[in-house]
Amino acid sequence: MQFSISAALLALAAVGSAAIIDNEGVRNVPRELIEIREEDLVPDPVALAIRAAPAVFTDNNGRTIANGGCCNHGVNLRQDICNNGGPSRCIPAARTREGCVGLTCVLNTKLACDPNQKDRGRDKCVLKPGQ
Repeated sequence: MQFSISAALLALAAVGSAAIIDNEGVRNVPRELIEIREEDLVPDPVALAIRAAPAVFTDNNGRTIANGGCCNHGVNLRQDICNNGGPSRCIPAARTREGCVGLTCVLNTKLACDPNQKDRGRDKCVLKPGQ
């Protein structure tokens, strides 16, 4: 009986892939004795994204709440809440800059917000025309 070289290589590959590698020291251990902790599981990227962006923001996710006409450059992001004499948002608005670097804190009464469009987890607000 003769075997070709390709048959021998195929047999070696099959044996090699079928071999069990014990890299965690759990071979031949009953399943009920293995403790599986939640932190050992591979995280689901979709679940992580859902947890990272809360549905309702009560603050700026730990960033400071700007007080005055300008948002804190390099700290606040678009649509962050701020206080400019009333409830306001940080938006890029060149017409109301007041010498700000980056984002301007604009009163909510001067903004048009669209609940169907989201920007950084909040309703997208833009400056009303003529403001």
